[in-house]
Amino acid sequence: MSLAKGLFRALNLPLESLSDLHAPDYAGAQNLQNVPLDAVLDSGGLIRFGIIQGDYSTPDPELYQAMLHKLQIGLVTLFRQPGHTLDISFHVDPSRSAEFLESHLAPYRQQAEKHGLDFGAIFDARVRDFPRHIAPEAVIIALRTDPSILLPNEQKRANAARTRRRAQARMGDWIRNGQDVTAVLPELRHIHDQAWNTLLKSLDTCGNVIMDEKSRNNGLRLDTLSIGQTIDWMRNVQRSGFPTLPVQAPLWKSALARPSLGSNGALTATAPRLGLSAIPEELEKRKEGIVQSAQGICFAPVVMSLGPVHSLPFADLLENLVKANIPARLNFRLMPGNSGGLGLKKLGAEMLFLTTKVTDNGNSLIKEAIHEMQRHANHDPVVLMRSVAVTWASGTNAKGESAEEQAQMQQQTLLRMIETWGNQEATTRCGDPVHTVLSSIPGLVEKMAAPVWPANLSDVLPLMPLDRPASPWNHGPFFLRDPLRKMLSVGHDLKTPIISFTGAPGNGKSMSMGLQLLSFLWDAGQAELPYISIIDVGYSSIEFIKAVRQALGEKAYLAQGFTLSLHGRTINPFDTPLGFRFPTANHLSFLKNLISIVCGETRERPILKLAEAITAAVNACYLSVADMGQGKPKLYQPGVDDQVDEAIAAYRIGIDKATSWWEITDALFAKGDLTMAGRAQRYAVPVFLDFISTCTSDKDLFAKYGDLKVENQMSLIPFINLSVNEAVRNWPVMAAPSTFDFGQARIISLDLAEVTQGQDDASIRQATAMYLLARFKTSQSFLFTKEDVETAILTPEYRTYHEKRAEQIKRDVKISVWDELHRTGGLPQIPDQIERDGREGRKSGLRILLGSQSFRDIPPTIQDILGAAYIMGLDGKEIQTVVERTGVDPILAAKAVDHCIGPGEKGAGALVYWKREDRRYTSLSYVIAGSVELWALTTHPESRTVKEMILKEVPYSDTLNLLSARYPSGTIKKELARRKGLATGGEDFLTEIAQEIIRMYQTSLLERR
Repeated sequence: MSLAKGLFRALNLPLESLSDLHAPDYAGAQNLQNVPLDAVLDSGGLIRFGIIQGDYSTPDPELYQAMLHKLQIGLVTLFRQPGHTLDISFHVDPSRSAEFLESHLAPYRQQAEKHGLDFGAIFDARVRDFPRHIAPEAVIIALRTDPSILLPNEQKRANAARTRRRAQARMGDWIRNGQDVTAVLPELRHIHDQAWNTLLKSLDTCGNVIMDEKSRNNGLRLDTLSIGQTIDWMRNVQRSGFPTLPVQAPLWKSALARPSLGSNGALTATAPRLGLSAIPEELEKRKEGIVQSAQGICFAPVVMSLGPVHSLPFADLLENLVKANIPARLNFRLMPGNSGGLGLKKLGAEMLFLTTKVTDNGNSLIKEAIHEMQRHANHDPVVLMRSVAVTWASGTNAKGESAEEQAQMQQQTLLRMIETWGNQEATTRCGDPVHTVLSSIPGLVEKMAAPVWPANLSDVLPLMPLDRPASPWNHGPFFLRDPLRKMLSVGHDLKTPIISFTGAPGNGKSMSMGLQLLSFLWDAGQAELPYISIIDVGYSSIEFIKAVRQALGEKAYLAQGFTLSLHGRTINPFDTPLGFRFPTANHLSFLKNLISIVCGETRERPILKLAEAITAAVNACYLSVADMGQGKPKLYQPGVDDQVDEAIAAYRIGIDKATSWWEITDALFAKGDLTMAGRAQRYAVPVFLDFISTCTSDKDLFAKYGDLKVENQMSLIPFINLSVNEAVRNWPVMAAPSTFDFGQARIISLDLAEVTQGQDDASIRQATAMYLLARFKTSQSFLFTKEDVETAILTPEYRTYHEKRAEQIKRDVKISVWDELHRTGGLPQIPDQIERDGREGRKSGLRILLGSQSFRDIPPTIQDILGAAYIMGLDGKEIQTVVERTGVDPILAAKAVDHCIGPGEKGAGALVYWKREDRRYTSLSYVIAGSVELWALTTHPESRTVKEMILKEVPYSDTLNLLSARYPSGTIKKELARRKGLATGGEDFLTEIAQEIIRMYQTSLLERR
């Protein structure tokens, strides 16, 4: 039994009396949810908690020093006079990484199951593999405002008013250790709010500085925690099996602990003090100062008895913590230098008594140091600092060591780290270990069990755990990590819905895009499986489609992958939504871009009035085959489509020689057969031959544009006609009614490898046209809005159908992927289409993912409006482009050259940029993935070959599990290098590796029997 615990029991008081946390301040809650953010202290003071998420942008050392200097200036008012206390605590717990991941992934696992996606192996692999990448961490702060901040006469009036309130509340003497609804001093609320806002603003703007005559923009993100979240976190860090970070929906609810009044206004029930709720377990002192909880967790404290000689960054200590892989919590308490009657002279005497390293002239040195602190106190206030650290362990480890033995060893490791961190004194000997352990939790105890030492604020701030990267999201289905194992959750809501992934082959760009797409599939809150349209060159999307089809099982038809060729199945760019006689505005924009490519228009070779002429010709073409006005609809011909013929017979639809395809379409739609109606409409809409005919015969076109010349040679309309004629001959894929049929697929990939070869002008023009054609076909089912219905000429039946369809599509998540953009050679039609889709996407929920080998391949107009960029590789020439277009700090961009070098043990290095509504975020991070998804999405040629060989004899999921167990990096690169070093000649390494895995599978089958 500890001394403190014995004393409390002798006085019939609970151990929780160490804490002066009293009650939530319900009356002071003024936020939208009416959730109390402050807790009342026994003294009537107030305390508020928050979590520092980290830097908006990873700073270089020079910028970080400038940030600390500005932060020091901003915090001067908090430390000039007694009354405010600030706790800053860093908590990291690698021992709970698996628990953390399991709870973090749970909603995404459930969402995947809701969609019928069996991604269990991927989620299991993440829980198994990610703990080597991440450790849950949090920087929690607590700002306390005590009554001592009031003037003596103000304190007297406030206490008198509280006495009157207590009498009016008629609280009975039977209430012991309960919440006193009259405890708060309302006079402190404004002062406390003002102090918190000062802290919030100082952190947020500390990085907005001028350096070398250039503006540098950065800051620290601080999120306020509710009292419910805070108490929940305090309880959980003392127990095993609970979330180790503050959660949005805490188990402990402050609303359940609200005092209640009787009908006559008398207090009939009161909740226990918050101190009781915050300390849920009995803590018992064991040998060597170890403290054990009722659940068997052993805590080992370390007290910092004298501050460092040199103020080293907290990152130096954290780097050693990461290497040691031990859980730890460090709490730093900062108070004004004249708090509680602790004058500097008295402190000097205490320090002489405490330290064991004072020489003969130590007294004069300490006096000189105190004088130096006082001399700078006006602009650099003196603060009193106390600091406690603790580590912990539970259960017996693989070596057979008990929790107590593990905690003792970790304690010694932590002690050495702290002592070498700036050369400071620390000890494991403390007055009461229980009190010391509780002192490590920010804001929990009024008196911290650690000696105090003074320093100027500028010397203290570098020690604080502030320099950690922040993500704009608290939760998200896509994951990154920083170099020191902090996990960054990434969501999908951005200021503009356009995301780019760039990097040379082998740098992880394709893998990262695949991981991002997977995250869309299981993002929480989606009613339906997302629509995904992928335009790719090569096999990265093929592997993604395979993985999704395997996960869908019986619903594999929802994901389809195809290869586009010039002489295969056709795509008619004039196809319209069911019943639409004319194109939508977005469709018309696409046709204008496509035909301008056909005509050879570039930035260097603009053609006067070409866009207007194309638009007029397209509208005239649709009108010429419409069943309205002066149009001549195309007549139905039996034998063109056997399935449509069978449907006509089955539904007994009457036909004659004058029956048009539009009439067949309408009749089938009226019967409710939307599939057959869609097939019939393929023959009702125009094709390029109709467009050529319109350009040849439409007199209005010639009257309006006939005098215009292209490069002073050919008239504009004949030029368009000739260009389209040539394209139809060269690109038969778009010359006839559509034969590509995706059925009910919501996830569609088109591989353009066969139609995007070469880098000459003609090849680039063809590639650009094929990209636009693929984009049209793969996204045709979801690029549709309510405005398209409102502006269309439709029958009431079609209008009703499309209004419902547009409403459903608006709710669905939609992703359009353009990979390998460098193939399009920078022609203007691509950025024009992407930009238009991006603008429409903000209203309809469309996200656009762009991929290429260099950031410079992303069109400049798109670079300017990117919502996010994942730069997986860049060279010196790209730095200026990245800086100018995204606003990324130039020093950070320069560092990225050596950071973004491809996959490694930490993941695939990336310079990441996000733009939210509030501000920009940038980070040097690593994209991480579990071993199963690495093998599912691998694009390494030899690894794919081995996987395909195994799949001929082993089921898909077993193949991935076996490969991930044998080669967790997701490739066989290292294994091939090893075998080549041992080669004697004549080996077939790929076949050998595949056969080894197949034998492993066969052996496992025998063992199951």
